[in-house]
Amino acid sequence: MQVNTAAFSNGSNAVYHSLQQLAPLQAVFAAHGVQTRCGACLLEDPATPGCTGSAQARASALNTLFADANIDAILDISGGDAANGMLSYLDYAAIKRQPKPLFGYSDMTCVLNAIYAKCGIETYLYQVRHLTGEFAQAQQARFFSFVSGRSNALLAFSYHFYGAQKAMQGVLVGGNLRCFLKLAGTPYFPDCKGKILFLEAYSGDLNRLEAYLHQLAQMGVFRQCRGILLGACTQADREYGRENVVQLVHRFVNGVPFAATRQVGHGQDSRCVVIGRFYRLEARKG
Repeated sequence: MQVNTAAFSNGSNAVYHSLQQLAPLQAVFAAHGVQTRCGACLLEDPATPGCTGSAQARASALNTLFADANIDAILDISGGDAANGMLSYLDYAAIKRQPKPLFGYSDMTCVLNAIYAKCGIETYLYQVRHLTGEFAQAQQARFFSFVSGRSNALLAFSYHFYGAQKAMQGVLVGGNLRCFLKLAGTPYFPDCKGKILFLEAYSGDLNRLEAYLHQLAQMGVFRQCRGILLGACTQADREYGRENVVQLVHRFVNGVPFAATRQVGHGQDSRCVVIGRFYRLEARKG
């Protein structure tokens, strides 16, 4: 990957109310030699409180960025609840003709997976606002080494296998559990047959997570997968303990290989996983 010019977008709830608030993030990219642009629907729109515009307007803004041959990557800065409204208005044929890396996380899970499902292109589950967060120095080193083609450290994470099976391989789909389920029953839900399903969560106690997992089980998703990879579950990990969360998910995996990592999720030190990329995960020996 080689990114010289990137564009900021906002597909879900509004994060910034003025470009001055975005300036520190823009400065980070400038310091690393990457030019940035601002897409339409980037700041909160008074006509749509809490959002940066209507679903149609936000989708049009993202379509425009994909169509711009001078933009090498799109960096979504949002999170929240509103992203799935865009799905009916995205121009998937045009996106497929001119693909480029789209980075986003949390609520953008539904858009990342829809683009993979409809276009067959990779998308990146990662929040670029972490570049100015608590672990800014380490995140910047990993991210800019990745987008300049020097290193894949941004994609490297440790994991632990549970159960008898100690390896899995397949194309990865999924992301935030709540937001992934927004695709259920729609033409944008990815085919999970033979896939590695990655799941993480920000909010939700054990009961809520269990409800989401039952829905996936009732949809037959776990039976189709070749492996399950659990990421960080911020609230549940904190309130109930990581091992209780892992045990809950393990009960649903239907005998397929199951592994967990705390290095991918909502934490400001989170690494990136790539929706639509083939992964081979194996337990380390010795």
